[in-house]
Amino acid sequence: MPGYPVGHPIWKAQEIMVVLEGMPGNPIAEYSSLRLDELDDDGKAVDQFDYRIVPDDEADDEQAWYPLSSPTSQDLLGHVIDDIVETTLDGRPVRLHVRAHSRDNVQPR
Repeated sequence: MPGYPVGHPIWKAQEIMVVLEGMPGNPIAEYSSLRLDELDDDGKAVDQFDYRIVPDDEADDEQAWYPLSSPTSQDLLGHVIDDIVETTLDGRPVRLHVRAHSRDNVQPR
């Protein structure tokens, strides 16, 4: 980075960005925590919400933890950030944009 001495924090940030850009998509799976946008017919976000896919026995609507077996969770599996997923939510057809995704393998309870 021109103008910055070697060892400056900007160099480390640049290295991290290169590593992240080179990583393949991280597919949605069990224990994925998502930030989803519900899209209208024109593709504009009308709602944004969190959604975490957990084993069925850990599901808890109040914490936005949804069972792996639910149709919505099943439709989200394998998708990556920026995908648009057509599914059903609360019994109605929706289009969801995967805005953010993280995953861990540690059981939250």
